Amino acid sequence: MKRADLYLLSTPSMSEQLEFCCRLCEKAVNDFQRIHIQTEQSTQNEALDSLLWTFKAESFLPHEVGQSKQVLAPIIIDTENLQSDYFLDHNLLILLSNRLPDNAEKFDRLCIVVRNHEADIQQARQLYKQLAQQKIDVRIHDRR
Repeated sequence: MKRADLYLLSTPSMSEQLEFCCRLCEKAVNDFQRIHIQTEQSTQNEALDSLLWTFKAESFLPHEVGQSKQVLAPIIIDTENLQSDYFLDHNLLILLSNRLPDNAEKFDRLCIVVRNHEADIQQARQLYKQLAQQKIDVRIHDRR
């Protein structure tokens, strides 16, 4: 991974975080063969699954929750790390969690979506330091 984008959102709302994630997916689905959305909890998975179906009537974002099938959709939502069998040539990790997955370095690009909540911002600072130590170009997009 050579680049990471850290998005600081304007509210502490999970719904804003999920809507922003949908916009990222819509922009990235043509540029990446696999988009893995790593969540913190299963309630995020369910909410994001529902939102991706209804996000925009004119767009279709093929996705699945979990990794139990042999052939997966281009967008995978899961609390677990992306299994190595499912990596393709160009992979994007959208992180809705406060921790990097063990295999983060395998992704071509990383987007971290951070709610405007003090604990989440503190975790984002730690992630920023961790990525900077690995010499990864981190671009901050402050939407507050």
